[in-house]
Amino acid sequence: MKHCLVSAAILVALASTTGAEVRTWKSADGKFSIKAELVSFADEKAVLQKVGEQLSVPLASLSDADRQYVKEHAHTPASGGSADEPAVRTWNSANGKFSIEATMAGTASGKVTLIKGKPQRITVSVGKLSQPDQEYLLALADEPAQDDLPEEEPGPSGERTCTMKLVRMKAPPLSPTSSDVIGVHVFRESTPQQFQMIITQGQTSNTAEKSFSTVVQTQPPEYLSEHPFRGVARVGTKRFGFVLDAVPAKSSKGSSSKKADAEGSDSKPKGYGRLFFDANGNGDLTDDEVILAEKPKGSGRVPPGYFQFQFPRIDVSFDADGTKVEYAFFMSGTSRASSSYSLASAAIYPAVYREGTMTVGSKRRRLILVDANSNGQFGDQSSVRRSTSGRVYPSFGDKLLIDPKPASGSSSGSSAQYVSKLATINNRLYDLKLAPGGDKLTLSPSSVSTGTVTSPCDGLQLVLFGDHGVVQIDGEKSKPTALPVGAWNLAQYAIVRGGSSSSQARVSQLSAQPTADCKPIEVIEGETVELPFAGPYKPVVSAPSVKPGQTARLSLSLVGMAGEKLSGLTINGSKPKKPEFVVRDPDGKKVGGGQFEWG
Repeated sequence: MKHCLVSAAILVALASTTGAEVRTWKSADGKFSIKAELVSFADEKAVLQKVGEQLSVPLASLSDADRQYVKEHAHTPASGGSADEPAVRTWNSANGKFSIEATMAGTASGKVTLIKGKPQRITVSVGKLSQPDQEYLLALADEPAQDDLPEEEPGPSGERTCTMKLVRMKAPPLSPTSSDVIGVHVFRESTPQQFQMIITQGQTSNTAEKSFSTVVQTQPPEYLSEHPFRGVARVGTKRFGFVLDAVPAKSSKGSSSKKADAEGSDSKPKGYGRLFFDANGNGDLTDDEVILAEKPKGSGRVPPGYFQFQFPRIDVSFDADGTKVEYAFFMSGTSRASSSYSLASAAIYPAVYREGTMTVGSKRRRLILVDANSNGQFGDQSSVRRSTSGRVYPSFGDKLLIDPKPASGSSSGSSAQYVSKLATINNRLYDLKLAPGGDKLTLSPSSVSTGTVTSPCDGLQLVLFGDHGVVQIDGEKSKPTALPVGAWNLAQYAIVRGGSSSSQARVSQLSAQPTADCKPIEVIEGETVELPFAGPYKPVVSAPSVKPGQTARLSLSLVGMAGEKLSGLTINGSKPKKPEFVVRDPDGKKVGGGQFEWG
């Protein structure tokens, strides 16, 4: 019971008071009124919340002003409920320690308002929720107004082209101030540019120092940090130099300098909360405004010398073939310092994406281009490269999201495809063309010869690559997937189970990577091939050769049907039990044993 009370206290600490508006609602005939908050609207009924009670009121019975308010501010209830009975689902914290059964009332300012029972209402930052819960909110995200997106351009033989508008994120998608669930999706589909600096015995190791000196000619006369963190961001065709510096030290009031130094107070600048960024690209860091971290976090106690930093959006531009290209990104990172060793790391990831709509088949589709490799360019094609030994490898490019509203609890990659020669929509193949800047996207029905593949199990999400590029597909046992004829190699796969909106169970997932034993899959025109992946998985134990008296280090791998090795495994959101083993001599006598460590 004590544990439950502590958990509840922590969950309440994460929550804040809801920002929903309490207003006076009036009936259409003006005879009745009530003070309440709007919870949701569906089936021509508005759900109103007053203290200790929730009411469902037909829209037609409200005043004109109230009906207009509902249309402007209502949130549709979650799937599986109605205005009379909003859906109740289990919400989990990002660290998996806490959960709560509640109804969603709405989202605003990066927070979701949940109702537990009738009188209790809490508001939780979206970034503190589990990934399935964040994806559930993404699935409820409002469609963009059609007037906000350019019209498509029809072409010959079913070809269609749409303009992809540049959309800027207002705040980092995982920050407490962001309510951008599409931004969270884009963030999870991106791989950032990363930077690192290591300091040992006063010596700095930073691979970016050399390139920094060729990009930046003018720096501030001095920095507050003893070890400024220099780097070069590659955005499009441009290189931008930057320096991360410490924030000014806080005064140690009421403490002597000796005591402050002994206790490690704020007597010296620590961390990296200031950013000198050459946004205009002229090689001069002194004529750009210094950017301050939004809320520098840090503690000299737990863990010692650890700091985090997150900067607001940085807008830049560069020239591409005579055309000015606009771009933006976020920068964040951490630093940790000890008496003998210091490590700082930083990353930049997209703060923009491109969006458009296009009619494919008979349905209007929402298309989003993600700069998945964070290099400032949209439309980088995924391709296949060959080594000198003849082995083939995938080279991943950017991503295309098609109708990015994944089903509750599904993987964030379920609506994502790598930008390649082909795109798959509703199990049909289309030739894909992108303008160099990603501002124009063209789809046309493909004429390539195809066969189909089937999945050995439901929930199989895999990436294959071959002569036609890289494809990302979701395999369901009862739904064959079309693929071009030819040899296809495995890049990676995952099997995801659980995590539905009504289930209390957490997601179970395994992921696997190919080995040299994995053979290509041959797709034959007009035929169906079952994918050879997944279980049963067999344990394979290996050990190096040792001499008598030496200690042998054993390793365990779980190998699938096609020779692929598991690279990750969680059961209901947690690692499974450690595998146990017994060592016996040739006569069967037990001589040892132990447990294998995951990872």
